[in-house]
Amino acid sequence: MYVDNADLSVPGLGGGVALSRTWNSIYPSTQLGPTETGIFGLHWRSNYEERVSQGSDSFIKYQRGDGSFWSFGYDTASSAYLTAAPSNDASKLSFNGTNLWTLTFQDGSKRTFDYSSGSLKTIVDRNGVTTTLNYDTNGTRLISVVDQPGRHLYFNYGSTEATYYIVQSVTTDFGISLTYTYDASNRLTQVTKPDGTHITYEYNAQNLITAVKDNQGVVLESHTYDSLGRGLTSARANGVQAVTVTYPQ
Repeated sequence: MYVDNADLSVPGLGGGVALSRTWNSIYPSTQLGPTETGIFGLHWRSNYEERVSQGSDSFIKYQRGDGSFWSFGYDTASSAYLTAAPSNDASKLSFNGTNLWTLTFQDGSKRTFDYSSGSLKTIVDRNGVTTTLNYDTNGTRLISVVDQPGRHLYFNYGSTEATYYIVQSVTTDFGISLTYTYDASNRLTQVTKPDGTHITYEYNAQNLITAVKDNQGVVLESHTYDSLGRGLTSARANGVQAVTVTYPQ
């Protein structure tokens, strides 16, 4: 199951500044440390949390903002890593020999990643307009995102050991702020928008989202699962776009 939310979108050069989050039910719920923990809690990933890492095999893994993965295998003819999965994509990944991975997509846009940490460093559109990500001195916490005109998103974290890597608020230098609330298990339960309205998330004992509600408590979408955590049903408000999934016995 997926839950997508767009928290912020300000038009501008190179697409402007945007912050979106995706909750993915199959993303590991056991978090192994700061490089595995989503900055918005269990199962969540944002568009700024993409990374590159060496897999247990010979492939390089590209972890996307929605929690899914692409695989790249080395091609000696081009001296680059080409897409192995998905097989219908012609993106390529190259290493500069020192400290930077560059992922070039079919449309000419690019992502660069730090070789040591795998963290996303820049997002470059096909016209060369660049968005830059800045991290703390340890390179583990995303501190700010700045677009080419100089507008910033600032990520503010908790002060306790349990919340040190969990974003509590996002502020800007252009008058927008968002607040994030979590339960004791670091599950994101509420996002408060600049106008004071909020979105809430409800979970079951498996840490899986069962409902998303608006400021008035109206269910925007609902989900059910089996005992293995596999999605069974999903629907928008009032049963719109209802989907039921069955599995072989």
